[in-house]
Amino acid sequence: MSDTTRTPPGWYTAPDGSGRLQWWNGTAWTDHYAAPSEPAPYASAPSGSALSASSGSAAEERAPEGAPVHTVWIWLIVLLPLVGLIGVSLIDWPGYAALIVASPGDPLVVYRALLSPGYLVLLAIGWLCTAASILFAWLDWRRLLRAGVPRPFSWAWILLALAGVGSAVYSIGRSVVVRRRTGRGIAPMWVTIAVLAAGLLTGLGIAGLIVSAALGSAPGYTVD
Repeated sequence: MSDTTRTPPGWYTAPDGSGRLQWWNGTAWTDHYAAPSEPAPYASAPSGSALSASSGSAAEERAPEGAPVHTVWIWLIVLLPLVGLIGVSLIDWPGYAALIVASPGDPLVVYRALLSPGYLVLLAIGWLCTAASILFAWLDWRRLLRAGVPRPFSWAWILLALAGVGSAVYSIGRSVVVRRRTGRGIAPMWVTIAVLAAGLLTGLGIAGLIVSAALGSAPGYTVD
């Protein structure tokens, strides 16, 4: 490669003079090779130049055979929300509901309830998990790129977690793109959906607990 800072990832003529195609990951040559006669996502081109689409068509970009699709980073991203679910147990939800019922005319009661130690710990856990997810997404994206996966799902999508969207956009989008490039790697998407379902069920359970505690604390309310 004559210009390693501008040549995009792709199949290029190997610099060893063998005539084979070798995968350039955008930074360095990898150990993945293909014969010139084998189907490749790009046609052969002189060393140092970008490759055009094979036969002039917009063929689907494919990663080298056997390229790794699962990294420790994507699994950490997928499972980190479970840490937040564990932190939910630190909050005294019945006490939170009772405080609101006891001060119906106080507009600041909600904020005083949320400033409990348990909630502050949960908030800190959430921010730490978000920061860790951003770092893990970048490491995961870089690992896929170095493994020869062309144009993996951008790690920048994880930044939506800062807006409260969570990391599901990255893990699901990443799984879909990796599946297109390799035919494998969809498992993180299904695990993400399962974690989202667990979060939804936990939220419904907390809502039911708060309503039950609030009704139990209301004057004149009795349970038959």
